[in-house]
Amino acid sequence: MPEPTGTGEPVLLAGGGFGEARMATLDERGRVVEYGWGRGSVTSLSVCPGGKNAAELLTRDGQVLLAVRRLPGLQLVSESVVAEMGSGSSVACTASNGSEALAVVASYEQKPEARLLKVTPIGTATLERAAQLSLAVRGKTFFVSLPNGNLVAREGEGARRLIVRAGRHLTGMSVSPDMGFVAGLVGQEIVVADLVRRRTRTLPGISPFGATQWLDTRTLAVASGYGRNGWLELFDPEGRSLRGPLPWGAHATTFRGREAFGVDWAGRLLYTGSSGEPAVRGLLFSPAISTLAALPSP
Repeated sequence: MPEPTGTGEPVLLAGGGFGEARMATLDERGRVVEYGWGRGSVTSLSVCPGGKNAAELLTRDGQVLLAVRRLPGLQLVSESVVAEMGSGSSVACTASNGSEALAVVASYEQKPEARLLKVTPIGTATLERAAQLSLAVRGKTFFVSLPNGNLVAREGEGARRLIVRAGRHLTGMSVSPDMGFVAGLVGQEIVVADLVRRRTRTLPGISPFGATQWLDTRTLAVASGYGRNGWLELFDPEGRSLRGPLPWGAHATTFRGREAFGVDWAGRLLYTGSSGEPAVRGLLFSPAISTLAALPSP
């Protein structure tokens, strides 16, 4: 691996399995600013509220662990086992110091099962258990897509509230900043749930693989597929296309403001701003990056 520069503004947080390291901060050209050392393979990242810490969900020796690091230097603060067996699907840090987080962990011992865990300094509690679970968080409220297609909301360990019947289990979910909409992917479609009117809208997509992200209350970004079949498009909540579709071959995508960054299987950093075609920003230190998160501006 290349030596970290230790200088420059870090704009991205990258996770995966890189030998003795499993995380790195990158500048806008994909150059390494700092490494986050440690064994294991990171499957999901979350920048904590306030941007001073980050949570990482990782697997190591068959176990699933939750770790917290300081930003931007990636010093390891804590690390704990949250599941003795399985794989980490997603994590959302909910406390500024990294002391609390929500995580979805999947296991395949006798039959597929996913658990939504709340991790605190006191211990780990199971909030939901089902064959499939997907999670999206906004503030103190988190939304869970259940296998029967119900979209429910919870605050802390309180009782779940049925928000809307989406009909099918959603993946790649995100919540709009005003908490008016939740979006997700199912099959080859994009589903937008209106949380005020309690109804859903379906848009055509091309792949069940990808993610959604609300750039503001009226702009939904969807990155779907990967390689030659990948695309990126912006929509309004009514489903009208605002930009794209653009060719987008990334298997991991994140947004920093209205800028999109992605990693493709060739280990290249892809980029597009508010206008113009996507372009290659640089060659990354490893093609084994599995997840990206944007760092807040200083």
